[in-house]
Amino acid sequence: MDAALRRLGIPGVPAPEAPDNPAGQWRVYDRVDTATRRDTTTDALAAVVAKFQKANPAEARPTP
Repeated sequence: MDAALRRLGIPGVPAPEAPDNPAGQWRVYDRVDTATRRDTTTDALAAVVAKFQKANPAEARPTP
């Protein structure tokens, strides 16, 4: 995930929600520091969708 975000130019640090449970749920954060990080998963996902919509605008629209 980290490599994909970097390749797309989307900022974020993928990390487990619970640092002591890497097998659990993961999110995207604005920084590595668990004490001060902010969850930016929604922004990161929206940025990924926007990148692909720009690349394939016809495929991004639902068909009737």
